[in-house]
Amino acid sequence: MRFLSPLVGFLALVYFARPSWAQLSPENLTANNFIRRGYHSSVVAQDWLYIDGGEVTFMFNDEQLAVPSNTFFSLDLSINWTTASASLNFLDKPANCPSLNKGALWYDAWDGTVFAEFSGESSLLPASFNQTWPLSIWRFTPDSKGSGEWVETIFPTDPMWAHFTRPSSGLTAFAPLGGVYLGGYSTFTTSPQTNNLPTDSQVPLPGMVTHNFQTGVFNNESAAAFGGIGTAQDGVMVYVSTFGSGGLYVALAGAAPGPIENSSTPLQLRDMNNITLYDPASDTWYWQEATGDIPEPRINSCAAGVQGGAGSNLTFDIFLYNGWTGTSGPENDALDGMYVLSLPAFRWTKINAEAMGPRAMHTCHTVSRQMIVVGGLDPTSGPSINDSRKDTFPLGLGVFDMTELTWTTRYVENAAPYAQASQIKSIYSTSRFPKSWSRPAFDTVIKTINPNATLSSSLNSTGNSGIGAIPSGGEAASMPSGSTVALAIVAGLLFIGFAVTILFLLRSRRRRRASLSTVTVTEKDGTKITVTTYDRAGSVSEMADTPINELDGSKNIVELNAKSRVELPA
Repeated sequence: MRFLSPLVGFLALVYFARPSWAQLSPENLTANNFIRRGYHSSVVAQDWLYIDGGEVTFMFNDEQLAVPSNTFFSLDLSINWTTASASLNFLDKPANCPSLNKGALWYDAWDGTVFAEFSGESSLLPASFNQTWPLSIWRFTPDSKGSGEWVETIFPTDPMWAHFTRPSSGLTAFAPLGGVYLGGYSTFTTSPQTNNLPTDSQVPLPGMVTHNFQTGVFNNESAAAFGGIGTAQDGVMVYVSTFGSGGLYVALAGAAPGPIENSSTPLQLRDMNNITLYDPASDTWYWQEATGDIPEPRINSCAAGVQGGAGSNLTFDIFLYNGWTGTSGPENDALDGMYVLSLPAFRWTKINAEAMGPRAMHTCHTVSRQMIVVGGLDPTSGPSINDSRKDTFPLGLGVFDMTELTWTTRYVENAAPYAQASQIKSIYSTSRFPKSWSRPAFDTVIKTINPNATLSSSLNSTGNSGIGAIPSGGEAASMPSGSTVALAIVAGLLFIGFAVTILFLLRSRRRRRASLSTVTVTEKDGTKITVTTYDRAGSVSEMADTPINELDGSKNIVELNAKSRVELPA
């Protein structure tokens, strides 16, 4: 958690203020000048790695400069490079396009576009002091040269923003057929709607939004079955393409906050021995007890998954790297290391690899047998972007060989496919599965091989790419009654608003909204299309009159009438 003290903010404004022309550029951001990158989001799309938002520290005229990153970076994955010589492309963003901390990027393989700026919060650095980015939704269409075009698809002036907001720090993952976003929170920097919240508070957002790229269907799911009141933050989610008829989403690490958090609220970190999985095909949550070298609880780590084996011996290995306890100090040294959770054995293995230093607020991705780590801050003294200790990764890029289980300074574009190291393979010498299932019904799910299983590349809290399925209907887990529902009142339907907003993004080429709940338009061929939202929520006044909606316990569905595809705006 990061909170702004007025005195600290003022002193930082005085000390770190620098000429406006001292911004990120190829000349300023070299391996020699680079210090740290954190709070960013990133995604692998086709043959490129894209990095958005966050904050960067570098040396400028012999002084340390920390700035919010308004630059969109791309890195070519179709060529070889070293971590010290990688050539990052610096791409300008439109002046009104947000650059956010703790956001997420989804890659929509159906359209070949990157979905951006739908989550996150404004930086607290002096260069953006007291600035809250207006609510808007953007799409980035990559070209084959590492550049592309940004298009704003929902504008700040749209009347729908009177009802919706932007979440931050949720657990999110995506597959070619869709994406999910679990939990998160609102703060005074997530949107103009919420900037009257106290500066030391976070309002957790219960529930999970699922979206199908192909059909355009959004479901707002109750996540009460996830635990507590269905809230989660600062963890990681990985899409596992191998098991279940439509793959599985695995949620790891992070915290399960209560209804309101502030600077004095202790984080309730989630244990790592109880693995939580979401089956999109049946819209069901499962749990399974893990064994082996159980990692310590942590937040703001990264995870990357990769499929191994073949035929009936298919496995899926999730590599979990670093994170922090939520409290700065030397205790974070114990979290410096690599762990692998191998499915379907549900066994953790600690990797005896070189320690590269404590790290949090980083992202990571799988490309063939290589895990690319992007950025990260040192949690022993913060984590703070103003930390003067230089990253052990040149340019904030690390490469881990997932087969050899070693760090390397070279990325190889034609690296061999992933193969399990003997340390991982030995897990399956006697049995593929745990001795018992925490929930008997899960036995059938995990023993079902997804016919579309594929090698996947992974992103920290924004998930990984692989073939998956997003639920198109069915019953959601019911919300508990009484006090638990009262807690969910705080912020539940902010997520519903989030889902409706993205739906309108996808349909904005073909129509403008006639009303908030129902839209009917006529296509070029004369076909009438209706978009309907099933929303029975009212609103209550909480937290300095900030409008917050109520979760009513029902599944909320936003969908298009039967159409094969949804077009993006031109």
